Amino acid sequence: MVPIHEVLQEISRVAVSGEIVVFGSTALQFTGVVVDESERIDLLVEPAECGQRIEASMGAQSAYNEKHGLSVRVQPAEAFLAPQSWRARSKKIEGLYAPEVNFIIPHPHDIVMSALEHFESQDREIARLVLEAMPLSGDDLEALAADMPHRKQAISDPKRCEAFEKHLEALSKMLP
Repeated sequence: MVPIHEVLQEISRVAVSGEIVVFGSTALQFTGVVVDESERIDLLVEPAECGQRIEASMGAQSAYNEKHGLSVRVQPAEAFLAPQSWRARSKKIEGLYAPEVNFIIPHPHDIVMSALEHFESQDREIARLVLEAMPLSGDDLEALAADMPHRKQAISDPKRCEAFEKHLEALSKMLP
């Protein structure tokens, strides 16, 4: 597998400029939480044309994927629904690989919270690993939950809110 810093360098070369949020299990490589390496890196990219260049050059059908067995998927903003204050806890990598490209790496707790609407088996395993490395109290979990779009009326679909609350309860049972 390609080291993450080499991947970010290539993303920067292709993007030229912009703000790139790395989320999902790949982002955990920057935090000390040990997870299995993924064959896909999920990103949010602004401006959109930079994301289009990245996806064309490094996406699932690209020569990059063929060569390295790793693809990059540029996601819509809704793919990363974290607490509204997530940016305050994030790690910023500004201009390291290219002067006009800034990466943002969300805090592991925010990555876990963003997965609660679906909370599939791999999400639960990541949550377990994150909580093992970075324990969270019940009060802190509730504070993060209160800051989620599901509780701030930014998500109006009741089924999505019900799924979030159900999975939040499952996450709370994983706390130490």
